[in-house]
Amino acid sequence: MDIVPHIPACAKNHSVEQDDSSPCNPDNKKKSYHHGVEIWYPNTMNPGDQYIECLGQPTDEDFSCSDKNTFSLNSYQSYIADHRHYFEVEVPSFGETGCNPNDPEGDYVEHGIF
Repeated sequence: MDIVPHIPACAKNHSVEQDDSSPCNPDNKKKSYHHGVEIWYPNTMNPGDQYIECLGQPTDEDFSCSDKNTFSLNSYQSYIADHRHYFEVEVPSFGETGCNPNDPEGDYVEHGIF
């Protein structure tokens, strides 16, 4: 689970609740507000995997997508790992080696970075 779309925390609209979660309050200008459309991969994020375009309710906070997840601070390392890997590509290595689509994992030795 990628936690990054859920941080920093937003100001909550407590007039709408689902379980332990509340949607963000779009009128609060002092806290972050997350964009409304999400493309969510509920299982894994590999080429050809199922994804969902999240346009449900509450508006901009579709609770049938990633907003239904709860995050435990004890699992933060796995969330970081999930955020750094997209479509079987390790994003930091890919960027550091020039975003070569023929070398998605970033071959450091070949490119002379190390």
